[in-house]
This record gives sequence, C-alpha cells and structure tokens, in this order.
Amino acid sequence: MIETTKIYRRDIDSPSQTYVQLTVVHDDEEDTATYIAHRAEDGTMSEINLACADVAALLDILDSAHHGRNAL
Repeated sequence: MIETTKIYRRDIDSPSQTYVQLTVVHDDEEDTATYIAHRAEDGTMSEINLACADVAALLDILDSAHHGRNAL
C-alpha cells in the first residue's frame, strides 16, 4: 500500500492568524476509501471517507461548479 497525502492551506489575514486547510489522503489499494478533512477559519474540523464511486461523483460536481454549470 502506498499512501498519498495532499494538503491545501490558505492563511487568513486576521488578528487571530487562522487558516483554512483541506487534507486529502488516499492509497493505491483497490476499493480503499479516500479520507477528506476540512479545517474552517474558526478551527472546526469536518471529516469524511468517500468510496471510489463517491470520489468520481464529487469530482464531477466540483468541475461543474468551477465552470459555472449545474451538475445536478
């Protein structure tokens, strides 16, 4: 198993020096869930595990949103 972690971080210019972070963890083993964590500006964390089919659907939705199309 080869695990890959990608992290996106956006610093917030505020007195509290907070940041937004998105973490995605996946591995090369077939049918393994992809872990996604989101840290909001207020420090709260949200976490989900997505099956392979869910990841494909999410990518379609994000691509449509990025290009201003209605995915649903």
